[in-house]
Amino acid sequence: MNKELIVKGLSGDEGRSDLVRLNYQDRDARKFPRWCVAKLTCGERSRYVVVLGQDNNPGYIELDFDHRNYFGVEKDDKRIFKLKRAGLWGNIVYMLTAHDPMLRLPAIISVVSFFLGVVSMIPMFIEFIGWARK
Repeated sequence: MNKELIVKGLSGDEGRSDLVRLNYQDRDARKFPRWCVAKLTCGERSRYVVVLGQDNNPGYIELDFDHRNYFGVEKDDKRIFKLKRAGLWGNIVYMLTAHDPMLRLPAIISVVSFFLGVVSMIPMFIEFIGWARK
């Protein structure tokens, strides 16, 4: 999706979740279903966000204060936004950089655990190589 949209604000209770609200007419609902992670780009800046719909106002994008500040836009500005569906790596990056600590902290713990598991296998491979040479 590459479209010119008018910026609106999000309600305060949705601000910490990295939500972006777009009318279904402004996004391909098959490509960007509710709750999918996507890379939102405005100008030279990009950020991973969660896409949700909104019933009213086609032609509008609802961003919280932090997103508006990050992209350098104000309410009622008209800007071109690009939306691209995130793959596996994009989902991992989103979870590690999410504003909501209930998402970010378990993701960080998972990545640390994965790398500790990989490191713990090194002695096993060293022992196996020594056994294979005999």
